Amino acid sequence: MKTRTLTALSSAGLFVAAAAWSLHQQADYILASLACANGNLTMSVVTALALLAMAGAGIATWMVIRRDAARGEGEVQRPRRFLISVSLLALLLFLFAIFLQASAPLFLPSCV
Repeated sequence: MKTRTLTALSSAGLFVAAAAWSLHQQADYILASLACANGNLTMSVVTALALLAMAGAGIATWMVIRRDAARGEGEVQRPRRFLISVSLLALLLFLFAIFLQASAPLFLPSCV
């Protein structure tokens, strides 16, 4: 693979996770008014889509880790390893944020 492709895949967890979280948050705000009529099913679908996007980004980032580990560590790969670490940590942070937002309807009534 080209270096640009590997760098893009390394940062996938960072950017895709942030985009998935922000879209999840905005969609939940919009769909909260519909929750009285339809129940929480629409909000659950949005959560599932956000989690699928984050899983894809995590897998793409993990593939770069496996590829770099197979090739050995060199000077060129050190910045990429840092980017991968930041990307995976950001992915976990945004995953936790989505988990908290998705668990709110379990404790709060939907029509309030």
